[in-house]
Amino acid sequence: MSETNTERRRMPAKCPKCGSAKALPISYGFPSAEMLKDAQEGKIVLGGCVIREGAPIWQCAECSHKWGELRMAVSLRFWRDDV
Repeated sequence: MSETNTERRRMPAKCPKCGSAKALPISYGFPSAEMLKDAQEGKIVLGGCVIREGAPIWQCAECSHKWGELRMAVSLRFWRDDV
């Protein structure tokens, strides 16, 4: 898996619903070939192309429960090239 926000997240200790230690990170955005491969191999869960604040970031591999909360930091820059 490439260097992504998913890898920088701290791995949860266990699923809050069933107690399993098998948590998979949920990756959002248009999937690359590598992301598709990782999803097929059961390393990640694809969360879809729409990225929204508050979306779950973990899914249990045992019971499919989703938890956590995606937080986004957005830096907007405005410029004018006609000045």
